[in-house]
Formats: sequence, structure tokens, C-alpha cells
Amino acid sequence: MSHRIQQAAIVALVAGCCGYAGAATIAVTSQIGPLASPASLSKPVSLEGSRNDTTDFVLVSAAVKFGRALSNGYTLQLDIAGGAAVASAGVASISVTCTGGDLTQASEPSFVPATRTATDSTVLIDIANLSSGINGVGGTCTFHSVAITASSLTSEGNKTIGGGVYNGSTLYDPISDVTTSSDTNVAASVRSQVLSVALGSAFNGVIDFQDSFGYGFAADDGSADVTGNSDNLVVTVGSRDTANSTTSAFSLTFSLAAESGKTFAFLDTGTGTGGPLNRSTNSTAMVGGLNESVITMNATATQIDFTGTAAVTLGNATDFRLDIGHRSLTPSTGVTIEPMTFPNFTATASFGSVVSATGTGTVIPGAWTSNGSVVQIPYMPINSTDGSAKIDPVIVISNRADAVGTISAVIRDEAGNTCLLQSGELGTIGALRTKSIGGLIRNAVAGSTCSTLDGAGGEKVAITLTINLPSGSTDVYSGYTVGGASRVTVVNSSNGK
Repeated sequence: MSHRIQQAAIVALVAGCCGYAGAATIAVTSQIGPLASPASLSKPVSLEGSRNDTTDFVLVSAAVKFGRALSNGYTLQLDIAGGAAVASAGVASISVTCTGGDLTQASEPSFVPATRTATDSTVLIDIANLSSGINGVGGTCTFHSVAITASSLTSEGNKTIGGGVYNGSTLYDPISDVTTSSDTNVAASVRSQVLSVALGSAFNGVIDFQDSFGYGFAADDGSADVTGNSDNLVVTVGSRDTANSTTSAFSLTFSLAAESGKTFAFLDTGTGTGGPLNRSTNSTAMVGGLNESVITMNATATQIDFTGTAAVTLGNATDFRLDIGHRSLTPSTGVTIEPMTFPNFTATASFGSVVSATGTGTVIPGAWTSNGSVVQIPYMPINSTDGSAKIDPVIVISNRADAVGTISAVIRDEAGNTCLLQSGELGTIGALRTKSIGGLIRNAVAGSTCSTLDGAGGEKVAITLTINLPSGSTDVYSGYTVGGASRVTVVNSSNGK
């Protein structure tokens, strides 16, 4: 424990009336600071620092000014709300000093704490030995060494003080309603040291198909943990400055999933065995991170699990970074990285087995895009009706590179309806091969895979093709046939440049 819990002085002024509405309130005159040098209670008490702390306490001095005449047998009851437990701060009894209201030092009443357990939230102080003619009205008694044990501060919130003077079991004069929390009756404010868990920076890597055939990224996020160009995700944990803080390490965990239908196979060189990433057997891809503890991947290469550890820096933010890249600055081998948009996830900060905070909502991890060949076909008529009116698109891709490329497309009709076709629908094109995708495009427009368009009635569409190959070695021919016979060439951004 790096700081002991600190002293709080509570002044309770009890007005001479019979109800809460007319009673004076508890006024906090000084608040939390180190026991050796009390300071302003500008800091809350650390929830994490108080857990399992059996030695520290919040020391409370309550000065009560009596508003009514007192008699032997009356009881002063102090209550602490919020599950906090009270103790006598290591002394046998709670000492008292009294002034005014005929309560002179010579005729000071005796105040003895009632028997209680370590989990009680009430202090009972008997008022006794009042001599004849001494009524206590206007007198103030200060009760020393009433304490709230640190180990009882197991939940966030304000621990408020209240109570009153009782004649037997009947309330004689109130101090404050313990269920009411205000700035005047808070004995301790308990808060987690973890203030927030949120996205620091998202993945934004551009997969380089122009110079590295999709084996690496086109630019570098500047991480020193990866030799070649890398892209990184940063999750930031904010902390607040607290009293009784713990400086022990805490952990941050999250799981990063690949986009549906895609994998992180490039990180595991195709072994598919799962387990820790960045091991020596992986000669191409690299994974690292700031405050890294363990980074693993499942056997199907669809999820990365991250657990980082770091020491608390009170009042400051701690970044947890996951770096992904290639071992070479100009990679030419390995498994191609797939463009993808990552699903949102929740990140959790914990001290040991106890969760302190989770990501606000969800963390939005970003996406990987590519700089592959993008070909615009600005006009393509399509009509899937059989007969002389049938219009079939003819689209042929030529790949002159010694690499396999994936194909996707966005189709937009005259009314602005759009359809995104992923590589699962258009497939891949092999190295040094040609591939015709006109039929796949026609079927999509006809509604078989793209319900917003209907080629049966005739469509005029614009098509954007994305092929994850270098643009200098990729060509696209586009045209259409009418009635299965005559062919008309359509100029596109590949053959028209």
C-alpha cells in the first residue's frame, strides 16, 4: 500500500428542534490527507487500494453541538452509510473533549462506545454522569478516534455520516439523515483508480499491393516493436489520483476478431496451431506491443487475445498497444494480409481477479484497406431476360503478376442502389492468369446475391472493381453482348488510360 488512508474532521451541529427539516447539518471542515499532515479532501479514497487492507482507516473526529437538554441514559448514535465499517482506530475507547453549555472539563460527561463488531456501521456513545443542573444546551463535544476501516470500503460511492441523540429508542434530536449524500456529510468518497477504458488510436493500415503483393503495409505507424512497416491499435486506460492508492500492476484484456469470413492466417504462417504469436518459427509476420504480457491466437486464426500489464500511474493515462506487421521493410514472402473491417470489442481493466472498469460502450478497432488495383467501369447495361433482349456483361481480368489477387466490386444502379460484392463471391485470380467475372456480376444484378438490383427488367449500372494486385500488372477488359451475339466494348479506367 503506497499511501495510508487519511484523516477527516466532521463537525455536526445539532439544532434544537424535533425534525430533520429544522436540524443543523454536518459540516466537513477538513478532509482527506496523510495522517501525518492532513490536507484538503480533494482526492477520493481508492477502491482498489482499500480492498484487503486490514491496517488502514479513515479517522473521523465528530464535534456535536447539543441543541437540547441532556439526561443520563441518552445515547449519541453516529451512522456511516454505504457498507462502511467503524472501529475505534486501535484505542480501547473513543475519547471525548467537551466545551461550553455547562459541559466544563471538570464536569465532563463520560462517553463510552457501545460493543460492536468489525462490520458494524453504527457507533453508539452513551451520555452519562450528568450532574444536577448541567443540561448541555449549546455545549460541544468532540469525539476522537472514530474510524472507518479501509477493508470495508468495497464499493464505489460516498460514505456518509448521520445519526442523532436518542432517548432510549426514540430520536430526540437529529444530526443528519445518513441516506442523504451532500457535500456536508461525506466522511469518505470511494472511487476506482481506473477512470476510463477507451480507444487511443484505431487500426488504419493500407495493405501494400503495389510493392509487396499484400505481404505488408504501405506506411509505418512508427512502432519500434516491428522491423518492417506496422499498423497498431492503442487502447488507453485513464486513472484518477486517489488517496490510499495501490501502485500494484493491473491488467488490460481484450479480444480482437477478424472480419466474418476472414482470418489472421498471415500471422501464423499457415500452421493453424494457435497459441502465442511472434514465436521464432514465424519468419515473416511480427506481433508486438507496449505493455505486452501475452498475445495469443486461436487455432482457426480468427481471433487474437491480448493481455497487457502495467503499473498504475496516478492521474495519468496508460497506453496498451498491439502492433502488427512484417519482419522485412520490403516483404516479398509470406501470406497475404486481407483487407477487413474489425468488429467492435470490449476491453477490461482489472486488479487481480477483480474488474475495475470496462470500455465505455465498445472499442472501435478500425480497418485495413488496400492500395490494390481499382478499376472504374462507368457504364454497363445488363438484362438477364432470355432472348434477343438479353444483355450480358463481359468483364475479363488479366493478372501478369506472380501473385494471387482477391476481387471485390461495388455496383450502383441509376437510382443509386448499391451492392458490395466481397471476394467470397467474385473469388480470386491466380498468378499469371485471366479470369472472366461477367457472369458473376450478371447474377448479382439479377438478384441472386444482390437483392437491391433486378437485372431481369434491365439495368444500367456503374461498377467499381478492386483487385488486390499491383496496378501496373493488372488489366481489365469490359464490354457486353446483345442477344448472345454482337459485342460492344466499354471503356474503363484500365483500358482507357
